[in-house]
Amino acid sequence: MRSTNRALLDSFALFLILVCLVLAAGCQAKPKRYELRGQVTAKDVATKTLTIKHGDIPGLMSAMTMEYPVNDASVLQQVRTGDTITAVIVTTNDSMNYSLDDVRVVDRGSK
Repeated sequence: MRSTNRALLDSFALFLILVCLVLAAGCQAKPKRYELRGQVTAKDVATKTLTIKHGDIPGLMSAMTMEYPVNDASVLQQVRTGDTITAVIVTTNDSMNYSLDDVRVVDRGSK
């Protein structure tokens, strides 16, 4: 009888742990996405980053030049300094970590 009760308690404890994990995963906010259009002023293949001079991004930031990590490193082989690109800025839950997705060259620069 004790082993049956112990097995039920162990099963219930495992069930509670799984419920907590599912709830914790569901509580994480979805990343926010913002459209970007700007000019590539630098790229660094080693750090997988592009430096972009861009206009205002409503709801996120004012116009500036900023370095962004690129999620798809193969983009760095296609993009050149001086190119105008569009991309999607993806922010994490704290909105302080940015990365670029869906990078597309819309105009080749003169360099």
